[in-house]
Amino acid sequence: MLEGLRLSYGASSRLQRIAPDRNLQFQEWSIPAGTPIGMSTALLHHNEKNFPDSHEFIPERWLDPEKRKHLEKYMVSFNKGSRQCVGMNLARSEILLALPNIVRRLDLELYETTREDVTLAHDLFLPFAREGRKGVRVLVG
Repeated sequence: MLEGLRLSYGASSRLQRIAPDRNLQFQEWSIPAGTPIGMSTALLHHNEKNFPDSHEFIPERWLDPEKRKHLEKYMVSFNKGSRQCVGMNLARSEILLALPNIVRRLDLELYETTREDVTLAHDLFLPFAREGRKGVRVLVG
């Protein structure tokens, strides 16, 4: 589930935060009060330092408990802190309950779908593939 969430960002735009009343210090940089700062989900989830071969679906990267603990710090599919999605636990529960039932009960086959149909090409707050792509299409048997 975590690898799927990592590769399918909800909001892909940078969600900014501002420290209105004080300067922030990050390593050797001083960030003046009132300066918008932020990082997009896509950039965090494709940081090769934390997620080698970041554009590949590698669910095994989450199996080792120590590595998983480290990687979860950089998982922001539902954002973090005061801006975390209030429906995160419901969404995860639905994924854990519904997805296995769908896969087990239905005969699914990808239909005319390639990686380009889902690769992030445009960031319009939500992620979009290249114009003209049709997204994931599935035959249900």
